[in-house]
Order: sequence, then C-alpha cells, then structure tokens
Amino acid sequence: FTITAANNALFSIQSFDFENAYPLGGERTSSLLLVGTLADLSTVTQTFGNLHDVVSWTTLGVGSVFNSLKSVTFQANGDASNRALFDNIVVNTNTVSEPGSFALAGLALLGLALTRKRA
Repeated sequence: FTITAANNALFSIQSFDFENAYPLGGERTSSLLLVGTLADLSTVTQTFGNLHDVVSWTTLGVGSVFNSLKSVTFQANGDASNRALFDNIVVNTNTVSEPGSFALAGLALLGLALTRKRA
C-alpha cells in the first residue's frame, strides 16, 4: 500500500507496528520493503528482513532518510498467502513557515533590540 498526503504536503515516517497473520499452513511475511519518494522525486528504501518469527505486534523504526516525503510504499514479501498487518503508523507533517512569518518575527526582534538600546 502507498501513503500520500491529501493536500500534497510533505511528511515523514518515524515508525509503525507490524504483525504477521497467515492462513493455516501458509507462510509468514519474510521481509518488508519501504520505498519513499522524496520532494525532489528521488527515492529512498529500507528493508526489514527476518520477519518470519514475528507473531505479535512489533514496532519497527524507520531511518531518518524518510523525511520530506511525497509518498511511501509498504511492500510485504513472502508466500502469496501471507498477510502483513500494519497499525500505528507514526507520520509527521513537515510545516514550512511562510516568509511573512519570518518578517514579522524579525520586526519583533528589531523592536525588542531598539527598546533595550533606548533603556
């Protein structure tokens, strides 16, 4: 599955919870591949291997390169009958201050400096 922001905003992924679910006689997910598309349209990847033994919810941390994402795709690898379960995906939106906010903050600092100089 793929995650994108509804308003095309940039975001980052920090962690997610994973669990294997499989039908009787089926194989568990062997690995996960995360592919992130960055703001400049380049990609970053992270592989989580050796997941055969995961049978209860486990939190998996994502590398710091998964910042300023346009999208991220989660791909479970293993037997065709495997079922990967995901929950509690920690997503942060990247907020960018507007130039007007910087100008207002600069004027406030200038005013404080002038007031202090007069005193």
